[in-house]
Amino acid sequence: MKLVNRALSVLSIFLIITFCNCSSNDPAASASITLSIDGTTKSATFTAAQLIVKTTGEKERAISINAAAGSDMLILSVSSWGYQNPPTDGLLIKTYYSLFDDAGRAKATCLQKGITSYCDSNLITYLSGTNYYSSGFYTGAAYESIIKITANDPAKKTISGEYDAKVQSSTGTVLTLKGKFTNVSYFVTTQ
Repeated sequence: MKLVNRALSVLSIFLIITFCNCSSNDPAASASITLSIDGTTKSATFTAAQLIVKTTGEKERAISINAAAGSDMLILSVSSWGYQNPPTDGLLIKTYYSLFDDAGRAKATCLQKGITSYCDSNLITYLSGTNYYSSGFYTGAAYESIIKITANDPAKKTISGEYDAKVQSSTGTVLTLKGKFTNVSYFVTTQ
């Protein structure tokens, strides 16, 4: 089951990259994103953000925030559910944990329906050249990978927060990514 979840997460990231790798039509002038890799600051520029709102079933809300760091790409993804009563066209202000580690699963908010768990979560991805790093691939010592939403204005469709994660490539290389995003504009797609 864990491999299936990882495969679905990787597929989701590629779909998000495919459909979101474009500039927002009207990004907020004050939108910013910071990125530190293993303690070294790297210049990053916000490129696009999309909130997908599913209107059937458990009514998932998933946001993807993309940033360019030179020719590299950072993707911050957060997923939540309608049963949590998030604002229309927005997310709850809270910390979202990775479901790929025991500590994150213990702290995530979940609804169990039969054999299916609907848990809020995050996934952090970094693409550098031909290297694909993901918090979902991380297998090292325990580390609490988080995305914390600190502000969300669903009317203006802006979101702010911070992130801290260990990401790992398929070859086993591990990076620590940290940073903040401020007044990032997003557009909403309803499915």
